[in-house]
Amino acid sequence: MPGGMWNSDKFEVKGLVSFNGAPVGEINMAYSGKPSQFSGTVKADKKGVYQVTVYAYDSANGNTGLDCVNFIIN
Repeated sequence: MPGGMWNSDKFEVKGLVSFNGAPVGEINMAYSGKPSQFSGTVKADKKGVYQVTVYAYDSANGNTGLDCVNFIIN
């Protein structure tokens, strides 16, 4: 949350996007109004398997969180 104990303004939060196993870009993610929730937009206009690896990084102390989501467009 902005300005809170875990000040989201000080975190780098991005999504690393892959399509069919190959990196295709990254997205900047922003605080979405609820604690621990960030959002971004992925252009998924081709059929195939997408993977988004999301990380949050605190440069003040090096703490990093990471998660991954996969989805398929048929």
